[in-house]
Order: sequence, then C-alpha cells, then structure tokens
Amino acid sequence: MEVEKSLFSIQVGSGIYIWNCCRLDVYQHLLQLYGIEFATSSLPRTNLVRSIVSRLKNQLWLRYILIRRPKFIFVTAQRVAIGNSIVDIISDHLMLQVTPNVVAIELLNRRSCNLLRMLLGLNTRIPPVFTTRNKQYFLNDVNSTINKAIYDYFDVSLDVSNIIACSLAKYQANYKFFAKLYTHFRPYAIIGVNDNTLFGLYAASKDFGVPTIELQHGASNENTLLWSYPRSIESSHVGLSLPTAYLTFSDYWRNNTHYPVGISRSIGNDSLYLDIIPSKSKGLLVVSAYMYYNSLLRLSMDLSPLVDIPIYFKLHPHEYRRKSETISFLKCHKNITVISDDYSFSELFELCDYVVVVHSSMAYQALQAGKSVCIYKISNYFWHSDIFDFVHLFETPTGLLDIISGHLLLSANSNHPNRPPLLYAPFDASAFKLAVNELIAPDYIEI
Repeated sequence: MEVEKSLFSIQVGSGIYIWNCCRLDVYQHLLQLYGIEFATSSLPRTNLVRSIVSRLKNQLWLRYILIRRPKFIFVTAQRVAIGNSIVDIISDHLMLQVTPNVVAIELLNRRSCNLLRMLLGLNTRIPPVFTTRNKQYFLNDVNSTINKAIYDYFDVSLDVSNIIACSLAKYQANYKFFAKLYTHFRPYAIIGVNDNTLFGLYAASKDFGVPTIELQHGASNENTLLWSYPRSIESSHVGLSLPTAYLTFSDYWRNNTHYPVGISRSIGNDSLYLDIIPSKSKGLLVVSAYMYYNSLLRLSMDLSPLVDIPIYFKLHPHEYRRKSETISFLKCHKNITVISDDYSFSELFELCDYVVVVHSSMAYQALQAGKSVCIYKISNYFWHSDIFDFVHLFETPTGLLDIISGHLLLSANSNHPNRPPLLYAPFDASAFKLAVNELIAPDYIEI
C-alpha cells in the first residue's frame, strides 16, 4: 500500500513529507478497528495559556542546553527499577562511554527532571519538547489520499485527519526546537531511543548536519511497525525523516527487518544479554502488555485451577499502576502472583520453565535464557513469526496445558538448529565508540 499509493511522497502545505511521521499512528488506529488496543494519545488544542506555557517551557529547555553546551545530547526513557533508582537500560550506560559533558532529554521519568537545577544550569535531565496542536495546514487532500489508500487495501473507513494533525504538531514542535538550537550550537551527535515523536528532530538534524543515532529498544522484524519499512524504500528517499544510524542488540536484528538508515551496527547490551538460566521452580511466566492485558488475565485465571505450578503474571511497565487492582482481581487464585518491577530479567527466568506472550520482546530474552516460549495465538501474535521455529503456538488454555504437561514436543524446522541465533550480545563498548566516531569524525577523533 505504502509503495503503490506513493504515500511516502505526500507533502502538506509546508513541504513536510507527512506519511513517515504519521504512519505508525495511522496503523495503530487501524489495528484498533480489528480489536487490537494501543495506548494512543492526542494533543490538546492550543489556547492562549497553553501557547504561552509551551513557549516558556521550550525556551527554558533551550536555555539549559545552551548553558551546558553538551558534546552529546541523549534521549532516554527510564522505566526499569534497579535498587532505588529508575534507569534506562538502553541508553544510560552509553552516556558514560562518551563524555561527562552530556545532556539527557528524559521521555518517561519526570522525577529525574529538576526545575531548579535547570534554572541554575546544573546537571539534570530535561523533559521532551512541549507540544500542543497549533493551527494546522489545509489537510483535506492529504486526508482523502490516505483514507482512500486504507479503504482500497483494508476495506474499512478511517478518518485520519485528527491523527495527521497530532503527528504534524509533534513534528513541527521538535523541528522548530532543534532548528533553533542548531542556529546557536551544534552537539557532536544526538543519541537515544525513539518513541515515535522524534521525526522532527531527525529532519532538523539532517538539515543542519548533526548526526543522529537511534538505539534499538524493542524487538523488530518485518511485521513490527516502528522499524519495518517496504524493502523498496531506501535511505535516500526524499520522504524519510530518519536517524543517521541505528544501533542494535546483535547482528540478528540488523538482518530481520528493513529500517532504511544509512548506517546500521550492533553493539550489544549487558542488561538484555542472558546465558541459559536454570529454573528454581517449574513455574509459568505470563508477560502482559496493555494491548492484551485482559486476554492474558483471563487465560491465567482459566489455567490456574488446571495446573499445580505457580503462575507469575508480569505487568508491562505501562500497567504498573494497575498492580493493586490486578492483585485484588486475582485474590481467589492462590497460585497466581502479580509482578511489576520486583525482579530483574535473570531473577524472573529463575522462577519459570515456561514463558507465555502474545507479542513481547521478552519472548526473545526467554529463548536466549533457554525457556520454553509459548505464544498465544490472538491479536498480533504473528509479529513473532521470525521465531515460530523455536516456540510453541497455542490457542486455548487446554492447548497451553498440553504443552506444560509435555504432550506437545517442540520440533525445530529442519533448516534451523534447536537453539535460536544469538539475539542479545554482550555490550561492546569499542563497537559503540567506533560507530559514534564514524559519524562525528571522518578523521577518527577519539571520544
């Protein structure tokens, strides 16, 4: 659809290529029509107060960066609890590899952003660019083109005008902020995770010659939305606003999807790298996510009286706030324990022999830890098609019971070994530094 309808070439009145920055939002809303839930968000319309507040906040963030003049700017998403701290296991350790002179834009953990320290120019993280919906360009033609493409291919009607307006507002706010920053100061590079709001940052950085490095933070394959593009779309396509480089957990992820960036390297990640982990009890770990929380909760409840093993219901970080509610709901099921951030990945896998998911990056970690991964065939389970040779598929609680009872044996495809490929490599600091130097210093200036 994207190629045949030339969606990547659609421009709005300002010359912005709109499809690249709204495609994920459009697909998420489209999937909701098929019963798949996503945590989508909208932006408030701008009034005078919001307009003043947004300008003041963005001016403060800008002032802070200009005072600090960091060599690198990081975009982080701290959500994993380690001890008394909340960390970003994807980005935080990389900041220590480059220089002490960095500024981090934090997407999730607002407690790490200290307003007083910002005003004083002292070390702290800063929030993302403040975004509200301004008066938008005339979008009727764009809306009509995308709506027709969706109807032709999916036979459903979806009004995308509001989706496009929100995506465009995020793009414009980030582009304006970073373009203004770059007229005064340009860091060596911007490095971090992309939460689907950074396309304006990427576009401004490209226009001003500032390298950008995106870090893999989830599982990618041909069926995932954030990193998967048609194979015919190359990095030189004029309609793209993507990072200069993409760094992955291992070579596996560089080869199982098409993310059309100019440079792709693997650097590993110690927090995700796991060896075989023997279990201390024959438990079952159910990995939830906000899209299918209810379905997995019901599966756990239906399975509970059928087995004499412990069941651990692992909440997604977006669901931690629902922990008390979930515990209360499951109080009659004595063999089900609700987990949020109580355990590290290694500790989690010590609890279980079996791991149940619909779609989760933990499926790959569980495989590497030597667990029997069971994929529940509902919703978007097909997004894990790249590992179907190494997992069990089931459709009902009794189907899962058969797997646990040993009535179904996993047989690998004859073209694949029983053991999956290396999915998460140990962190390679030299590979990371080499990739950064490759971008910021043609004559290889050591960082």
